[in-house]
Amino acid sequence: MNTRTFVHRSVAVLASTGTAATLALLPSASHASVKAEYFAAADTSAQYVGPTVGGACTLTSPTGSNSVTSTPVMFSHGTKHAAVAINARYTSSDNSGDQVHIQGNVSSSLTLKRVHGDLRSLDLKSGGSMKVSHTVSSSACVGSGEALAEAETVLFTEHKKGTFTLTRDMVPNSAVVFVLINEKTDTPIAFDLAQTSGTSHATYTAKLKRGEYAIEAESGVTGGGAFILKSAAQRTTKVSMKNDLHATFAPPKKKHHHHH
Repeated sequence: MNTRTFVHRSVAVLASTGTAATLALLPSASHASVKAEYFAAADTSAQYVGPTVGGACTLTSPTGSNSVTSTPVMFSHGTKHAAVAINARYTSSDNSGDQVHIQGNVSSSLTLKRVHGDLRSLDLKSGGSMKVSHTVSSSACVGSGEALAEAETVLFTEHKKGTFTLTRDMVPNSAVVFVLINEKTDTPIAFDLAQTSGTSHATYTAKLKRGEYAIEAESGVTGGGAFILKSAAQRTTKVSMKNDLHATFAPPKKKHHHHH
C-alpha cells in the first residue's frame, strides 16, 4: 500500500471506478455484521529541485526503507493498536554530500463498538511526528513524509435507520480522510478530506437507512514538502500531531406512549 497516493486514492474513491475497485476486493454481502481491516503505514519521497537537467534525489538508505506498513489486523469489536516508524535517506545526484533524512512515526488505536451486531461507534486516534533534515542548507532535494493510521475498510450493517455523526479534531501538520459508502448502491454518502496547517474541528451528520455500509478512514502526520524552500537555511523541520476521528450511529429515540 503506497500511502504517498493516499489523497489521490481517497479522492478516487469518489469516482465510481475507484469505489468499485476498492470494494471489489472485499467479500460480497455475506460479510459479518462489523468487520474492520486496520494497519499503520508510512511513506517518504524526495523531489529534486536543483539546476541539473535529469538530476535526481535517490534513496540511499536500504531498499524498502522509503515505505513501511504494519501487519494488518482484522477485528470486529474492541480496541486494537497499530504503529509504524520510518527512517529514509535520499542523496542528490549533483553532490553525494547533499542528503535529506526523513524520520517519522505514528502510533494509533481503533475502537469499534457493536450493539446487537450493528456498529454503534468507531474511534480512530493517532499521534505521530515527522522530521526532515538536510545535510546542506541549499539542498537540491525536498523531502517529505507521512505516517498514517488506516482503517482501510470497515464493513458494517445497521438493522435500524438512524443518524450517523462524524466528529473530527485535528491539529496542524495532520491529514485525515474519511469516506462512508453505501455498499448496496456503491456510492459515497459522506466524504471528508483534510490536510491542515491549522487546528480544525468539524462535525458531519448523515441519515442512514437500514442496510450495509463501508467506512474508509485514514489519520496521521504529514511533514516536509515545499514549505522548506521558503527558508533554505532552515535545515531541519519537525512536526508532531494528535488526531481524533470519532463516528457514532444512533437509532431514533423510542417514543413513550402514555396510557390513560
